[in-house]
Amino acid sequence: MIEYNERKNTMKAKKNSLGKIAVLTVALCCAAVAAESRILHLPGGFAQPYGSYTTGGEFPGAKAELGFEQEGSQRFARLSFDLTKGAYVGYSVTERIPVGTSRVAFTLRLTKGLERTRVFFRVHDSEGQTHLQSVPCKATGEWAVRTFDPRKSGGHWGGANDGVVRLPAVECVLGVEARGTNRTGCLDVADVVIETTAGISEIPSSTITCIPSRTMALFYPGENPSFKLSVARRAEGAQAGRGSVDCRITDCGGKELCRRRMDDGVFEVRPEDMGGRFGAYALDVTTADGASNRTWFACLTSKDVKPCPWVGTQCHVYGWRNVPQLVDLLAAAGIGIVRDEPGWSACEQRKGVYAVPEIYEGFVDALLARGIRMNLLLSYGNKLYDNPVDAEAFARFAAWSAEHFKGRIDRYEIWNEPQNFTFKKAYWKQGDSDQGWVEKFIAFTHAADDAIRRVDPDAIVGVTGEDTPYLLQMMLAGGIARPHNAVAFHPYCHRQHRPEREYFLRDFGSEYRELARKHGGANRWCVTEAGWTTYAGKGEYWEVAGGYPRSSYLGQAACIVRMYLAALEAGCDYACQYDFRNDGLKASYTEHNFGLVHHDWSPKPSYAAVAFLTRHVGQRRYVCDLSSDKHAFRVAEFAPEAGKKDGAVLVLWSVEGECEWEVLASRGPWTECRDLFGNVIEPPVVTGRKLRLTECPIYLRFK
Repeated sequence: MIEYNERKNTMKAKKNSLGKIAVLTVALCCAAVAAESRILHLPGGFAQPYGSYTTGGEFPGAKAELGFEQEGSQRFARLSFDLTKGAYVGYSVTERIPVGTSRVAFTLRLTKGLERTRVFFRVHDSEGQTHLQSVPCKATGEWAVRTFDPRKSGGHWGGANDGVVRLPAVECVLGVEARGTNRTGCLDVADVVIETTAGISEIPSSTITCIPSRTMALFYPGENPSFKLSVARRAEGAQAGRGSVDCRITDCGGKELCRRRMDDGVFEVRPEDMGGRFGAYALDVTTADGASNRTWFACLTSKDVKPCPWVGTQCHVYGWRNVPQLVDLLAAAGIGIVRDEPGWSACEQRKGVYAVPEIYEGFVDALLARGIRMNLLLSYGNKLYDNPVDAEAFARFAAWSAEHFKGRIDRYEIWNEPQNFTFKKAYWKQGDSDQGWVEKFIAFTHAADDAIRRVDPDAIVGVTGEDTPYLLQMMLAGGIARPHNAVAFHPYCHRQHRPEREYFLRDFGSEYRELARKHGGANRWCVTEAGWTTYAGKGEYWEVAGGYPRSSYLGQAACIVRMYLAALEAGCDYACQYDFRNDGLKASYTEHNFGLVHHDWSPKPSYAAVAFLTRHVGQRRYVCDLSSDKHAFRVAEFAPEAGKKDGAVLVLWSVEGECEWEVLASRGPWTECRDLFGNVIEPPVVTGRKLRLTECPIYLRFK
């Protein structure tokens, strides 16, 4: 949270009573003059679960739980919270706030007895700027209405950071801060009202919910995907009731597979209606007045899968909170290793007193129960110390972590991208070379590494965590990686999307391996971050976000699978995709769209592609790359699966464009060819045994 303009807010509070009369008068006048103004209520009155919550990742420590209650005929959302150690909680509503909106009002109730309480209203506008308004609010235990003008900005950050609200907004948050002695209670929300002159095309008078019959929206062979559809009227005075809806299913390329018109209720589709295909699909449901809802679901090739030891992902459990659903999704994808961090400052909130947030204890145990390993990232600063990257204090934290998790975690990573996060800032001044702070970081790393190994001599400790090639070279030359270490690196594809052309992966790490061999002796490597984003932005986002290339759904799926295979071919222990879930709802913001699943946990096509990779070759032994020109194409060979009567599997793709490859005669005949998602397809034969390869991998199975 940012610092607020207290004087401005105090003046607003003093004028509160007059303000209510003025707002009402203005609203009535506007209604008389502008007949097109509409009052729209929360759809369905919480007949269905609605919204999500945030605990403020920038201020760790808050606890919250979102539920839905009923008192008499009144339904409402209840956000229970404990702010003893945190700063705020917020109820997040994925409402579109269009141009022409003059009022957003919440019917809310705060637990009686909370002290020094404030509520705030926060929106993310169309240009990525966040705006916040905050007002005092007495916790009386009675229902009250709090009204905000979304065109105004009190505090602001991100985007242009100029305080100008650029509607439409795609999300708004009603938050609460409790700064007194008692900081535990509930925020209840019974209604959300929008007053707008926007037309029905911008914000329809009805909404539709679409709920898959499976909570994870994953379906398996022999199952019919089904969804509960419900239309709710939201215009003032409109009556709820059944209505006709149009249902349309498309694949990840936008090709329509089936369409059906029906009354709202249960929509069920047979696999044969979609051609019996595997993959991830979009179900678009539209009402007569233009209300729409898009739900993604996936059809996977089998229900059971073992964790693949070389396929990993990055999570942000502390911000996501939904651990049971997350672990189920990880297991269903065949993910074998997870990288995550609670953060030093969250574990040591008083000097020398350590405790892992409860959510992490449960997360680690849930992963262990599924056979999924954890790479615990030890990272970021702690403001308890004059130097937030104090080497001795961090080493004590590292040793405590190794002791606390001994027997449950055996892989650690020291820091994350020190150039980007905290460390360089502590030791570098304008005009300095990088050598000085890098030397400090090497010493810092060795101190923490030694502390971990004293507690757990068998622990595998990852070092460097870099995404910048020359800094990785500098650290290796300085001896950061010792024989027992694993070198962790981040081969993000900056301004080009092909993983095989990124450093280390393009030459199987020969240059970096030689540096590590000469200076320190490490010979283990792992990709702990690499990702592709499906954001809908334009080129202007590239500089802001580090030059990440925009990817289609299919492009992201293909590149992630290729990254896993390229890392395996380069001799890496494992690779972690960044990151598992979309971090937010802004389609035009790079950082919100890296996920294998959407922000609502529904699967993206990349999830279905990874799920087939782990099922088809995840338990096989990797043999070698059979390509005669590894810069043009790749042919990854996997041996027959142990204990099963089948042949080898080849995974083939072109690095760029199309190329041709003749299958070696010694391979014998192939028995099947499958696409990225596991669908049996005709092999792309040119002539004889010569195949045409594209940038999308295919799988060939042999006798």
